[in-house]
Amino acid sequence: MDILSTSLFASSVLGALGGSSYLFGCAIATGVLSAGLLPALGIVVGAGFAILGRVSK
Repeated sequence: MDILSTSLFASSVLGALGGSSYLFGCAIATGVLSAGLLPALGIVVGAGFAILGRVSK
């Protein structure tokens, strides 16, 4: 019975660690994507405004 409870505890701990590391990885990937997309969006928007400004003048 002790072996069974120990293995269940170990598997639950491993599952919790795996789930948290998966969520952490997803958060990091989302942060990297947003950090990479925001400057690109800013550049595109800035270029669009610059082109519009030149055309309107």
